[in-house]
Amino acid sequence: MSEWYDNQKKPSSNLRKLLQERIDKANPRRKLTSEEEKCHSKLEAIARIYFTTADMLILLIKYDY
Repeated sequence: MSEWYDNQKKPSSNLRKLLQERIDKANPRRKLTSEEEKCHSKLEAIARIYFTTADMLILLIKYDY
């Protein structure tokens, strides 16, 4: 409960950071190879151009990036 209360006092701009920390803690990721990193970067660039933020999140979750 204390963690929740402390987080309520923080500005909402930190919400994204807090959510990402929770996700990272719950789902640790392995390190990508350089080839996978290149592919990920290209896909991310394409996604930024062609999709809205909500669509990007759905795709990232669907393909587990």
